Amino acid sequence: MGNGKRIFMSTFVFFASQLFFLHAAEKMPAWVTNCGSVYPDRDWVAVVESAPNKQTAEANATGALSRMFKVDVEAVSSAAQSFSQTVNNGKSALAENTSMSQQVAASSSVSGLMGVIIDAWTAKNGAVYVCARMNRKDGAAAYSNIIRENDRVITALEKEAADNKGTFEAFESLAVASNLAVLTDGYLEILSVLNPSVRDSIKVGYGNANSVKKLALENSRSIVITIQVKGDENGRVKKAFQEVFTKQGFRTSDTPAAKAYTLSVDFSISEVVMQQGANKFARYELNAAISDARGTGLFAFSGNGRVGHTSYAEAVQRTLRRAESSVGNIEDEESFISVFNSYLASLLK
Repeated sequence: MGNGKRIFMSTFVFFASQLFFLHAAEKMPAWVTNCGSVYPDRDWVAVVESAPNKQTAEANATGALSRMFKVDVEAVSSAAQSFSQTVNNGKSALAENTSMSQQVAASSSVSGLMGVIIDAWTAKNGAVYVCARMNRKDGAAAYSNIIRENDRVITALEKEAADNKGTFEAFESLAVASNLAVLTDGYLEILSVLNPSVRDSIKVGYGNANSVKKLALENSRSIVITIQVKGDENGRVKKAFQEVFTKQGFRTSDTPAAKAYTLSVDFSISEVVMQQGANKFARYELNAAISDARGTGLFAFSGNGRVGHTSYAEAVQRTLRRAESSVGNIEDEESFISVFNSYLASLLK
């Protein structure tokens, strides 16, 4: 064979091989039509979903996978978000825990699931097929370790709360434990699908998320806040504060008690004389502060407002209603209840 023919044949074989590989790359994966042939059920939990675009197809696939594991995505996502804030901004012991950080990164990105493998293929018509799967053996090993670590952390947080019962410190510990328990309950559900026998072998000391929530509620009820209000002649302002704390599950008292917190309030209404106009005006001033049993200030709040009416007596009544609203109106970001809720949230950061 001449040199020219050899060069031609070599060139032909090269291009033919490239066309073959290009065709092979475009070939539909077997999992698109028969997922079980590629990822058998004995080794994998796998689903295939399609959509006009990759983002939707991935969301559909991970959502379908979550449903197979009976994961409450909404509850887990909410708990993961709260726990993420705690780990990233709060308790140093949790922030330094590698397992905690991994859970936050993974659970917040894949519908509350960790260890998910995703493959995608685009058909000629533009449809995108996505296979989302978890390996049973690897997943069971990973989730088992995480569950045991979480159980240890939850138990430690519950002990912290028991040592500080009736305090905001205990409230903080149990709030963190509650979110972590919700996540861990979800992991136990996942493990029961990946490997039922391994799931049956694991006994967690915290019980379940409802048990932790019950402890958190019991602790809230043991927190006592003594309310002392000056200048509140008919007790309406004091009642407004009582309702705020009751909504959080805390108890209120008129007299100091052991370990009780104290809310000290100075309230006044005075007439405002305007140079022009026939209306009469009244103005309220409200200053409040919470301190612990040692007298250490925790946070302070202040508010004021002016209301007018043709009658000064009615102006006073309207001003009093405005003051009540400044205490308990949850829709007002500057109200006492909003500031107090922000304080409680800050305990977790």
